[in-house]
Amino acid sequence: MNILRLFHTVRYLKPVQVYGRLWFKLNRPGLDLSLPAETRPITGNWSKPCKKTPSLLSPFTFNFLNESHEIKSLSDWNNLKWEKLWLYNLHYFDDLQSRDAESKK
Repeated sequence: MNILRLFHTVRYLKPVQVYGRLWFKLNRPGLDLSLPAETRPITGNWSKPCKKTPSLLSPFTFNFLNESHEIKSLSDWNNLKWEKLWLYNLHYFDDLQSRDAESKK
C-alpha cells in the first residue's frame, strides 16, 4: 500500500471515522448463526381478492379504459399514438389477476 496515498486519504477524515475504520478492521462482526425466530400462527379470516374483468380479449388484443387495441408488432408496446395510461395498463398486465386467468395458461 502506498503510504502517501493513505495519508492523503486519511487526512480528510474525522477522528471518529478513522477510529471506526480501525475498529471495524479489528472487530469484524460475525455471522448470526442462531436459529431464526418462530413464525406466528395465522389468525383471522382471510379472503381472496376480487377477480377483475379480463382485459386480454384474444392472444394479441387488449381492452383497457374502454378502448381496445391489437398488438401487432414489438413497437406497439410503446405506440406513440395510444394514450400513456393505456400503455401503462398494458405493461402492468393486471390480467393475471382476472377471472378465468388460470384457463389462459
